[in-house]
Amino acid sequence: MPTYLPAVRAKLGQTDFYSVVLTFGEAARLIQYVEEIDGWTQETPSELKLQRKLNTTRVEKEMVPYLISAEDHFYSAITVEIRTSLTDKGPKPLEYSSDRVFPGGVEYGTLTLDGTELLYALDGQHRLKSIELALREKPELAGDHIAAILVPFKDISQSQTLFSDLN
Repeated sequence: MPTYLPAVRAKLGQTDFYSVVLTFGEAARLIQYVEEIDGWTQETPSELKLQRKLNTTRVEKEMVPYLISAEDHFYSAITVEIRTSLTDKGPKPLEYSSDRVFPGGVEYGTLTLDGTELLYALDGQHRLKSIELALREKPELAGDHIAAILVPFKDISQSQTLFSDLN
């Protein structure tokens, strides 16, 4: 089942990206963790990893209570990489229909996810995990919103560079 996201498409350097807003429920449902997608083990060399291991203690003791108890909670955007299936020309392009182009080349339109993509947190994995856990305790948070920057996957090297640049 496709997911349609109102999105702004822009470019920074050589990287196209999409700015979207997701509900907490959508974020928890759609976004995964790269260590799970790539099947990391203790033997996986650090040069093949895209980010640090998730610190669940911090998430459970600090972040989840914040979301549950602070009525005026707020999180900054998470950065999510999108892996599509591979074609003979590289990753399959994302489906985006532009409704309007603004001066400077910024476009507004709809990003369509067909359900075959893998989305994972490149930056914001702790925020994502705290959202997932908070929803278990307080399901009404599912309608809260978080901004997300979606970046199409090109290769592991670019992903590692993005993670390093973001941190």
